Amino acid sequence: MRVVTNDTELETAIMNDISAAMDLAEKKALATMHKAISDFYAGGYPSVYERTYQLAKTPEITDRKRSKYTASFLAQLNDHGWYTTGSRPSMAQVLQLTNEGSAPGLRPAVGSPGYWDWAEAQIGQDFDSAMKQYFD
Repeated sequence: MRVVTNDTELETAIMNDISAAMDLAEKKALATMHKAISDFYAGGYPSVYERTYQLAKTPEITDRKRSKYTASFLAQLNDHGWYTTGSRPSMAQVLQLTNEGSAPGLRPAVGSPGYWDWAEAQIGQDFDSAMKQYFD
């Protein structure tokens, strides 16, 4: 158990724990996004066809902030760029297609749609879990 002797030490200790918990939450969120995409790739029929794995490169943590009274980050799939196969859809179109199962002007995706819906819910649980490790 940590002992603090004044408000400044208490504030510093709390922010250090918040920062550590946020770092853990970021790592868990990134792992969740990669798992969700891996599960997408594992689904669908036929089970074997040419994969570009461009989707696997999209998970990222951005807008990471740590300051005296603020700690935040954004877990997202990067929707910039274009696919190099087929009709060369934008990454935003691919993300819609792979998560929803269809997108205007594109053939259906071979994979298990709904991965991002699952990932968003799981990232919330990851965040709660990380915070509980430091603040229970």
